[in-house]
Amino acid sequence: MAGSGLVFVSHEVKDFAAWKKGYDADKPNRDKVGLVELALGRDAAKPNVVLIAFQAPNVEAAQAFAANPALKEAMMAAGVIGMPDMKIGNAV
Repeated sequence: MAGSGLVFVSHEVKDFAAWKKGYDADKPNRDKVGLVELALGRDAAKPNVVLIAFQAPNVEAAQAFAANPALKEAMMAAGVIGMPDMKIGNAV
């Protein structure tokens, strides 16, 4: 894992079940850049806030994924509310 990239995402969704269907359908796009889901959860106090952690082959792959306009389109179609909070880092 050292040398790989990490991506942490949190965002609010209109409806978790509807969002999850869209998220699952977008897996091929995550696979293309080598993102591996490490954890998927919901905020304990706000269940419509989704928390996701990914591992990426490197930081550049994570940044390319985050910058892809198709990601924004998929998020909007799945019911994401507002701007996601996304952090990209290096695994140590």
